[in-house]
Amino acid sequence: MNVSKCIIFLISLLISLSGRCVDLLDISHHEAIKRAKKENKVVFFQLYSGECGQCDEVAKRGLSGKALDELFEQVIAVGIEPTSSDAEFITNKYRLKPEASSSLIIDKEGNFISAMLYRTTSNSDDYFKLVALALKRKSNPPLKQMEVKYAKGDFDAIFMESFIEELSKYKFETEPILDEYVGKLTVTQAMSTEKLLFLIKHSSIIESRVDRVIKLCPQDVFDSIFLSLDYPERVRINSRPLSSGIIFDYVFSG
Repeated sequence: MNVSKCIIFLISLLISLSGRCVDLLDISHHEAIKRAKKENKVVFFQLYSGECGQCDEVAKRGLSGKALDELFEQVIAVGIEPTSSDAEFITNKYRLKPEASSSLIIDKEGNFISAMLYRTTSNSDDYFKLVALALKRKSNPPLKQMEVKYAKGDFDAIFMESFIEELSKYKFETEPILDEYVGKLTVTQAMSTEKLLFLIKHSSIIESRVDRVIKLCPQDVFDSIFLSLDYPERVRINSRPLSSGIIFDYVFSG
């Protein structure tokens, strides 16, 4: 065997060992759900960023490898460009930040199962674990019952706290639900240490309805509650966005 043939053989061998990139379909959310129902599969959406091309390239490197390629045979894998109408639909439906690189997995009914939000990785093992977890969860999506109860409007403040906690766990947008939650509280309830701690931990936007409630708290009380949190949590809170652009006509329900 001559040198050129050896080189070709070695390249082919390396490609076969590493595995090719996962094929991401260019189809709509509706079509993906339709296929998932027909084939009894989950749907994997890779949402590309409109602002971070490097993030998208990192994701493409991570979505490769023989083991991952074989696992994705159980998945309807779809790539969503930020300029597509489906990008807006998906970010609104699943409360995601727009134009951010994310991986989202839903079941054949459209229910959330698992996600890796607002980041990408070149490590294929991370995507493997994400998909493997989704396949285990597909018969019992973690947020399904809460979503149904919330949609029916059959809930109280305690349920909303649990729902917000679950959404935060997966880094979903919670500000609209927090606003609704605050609207159900009286001034006395909102100023309790327990409620203030909850609001401080979950409020993410300065000048939002929740933020305006927090600012009614006496400074010494706020300082005491804030300093009771561990340092990484305080850093996260202080790193929240500057403004939501939302103006509310009232704060409390009464």
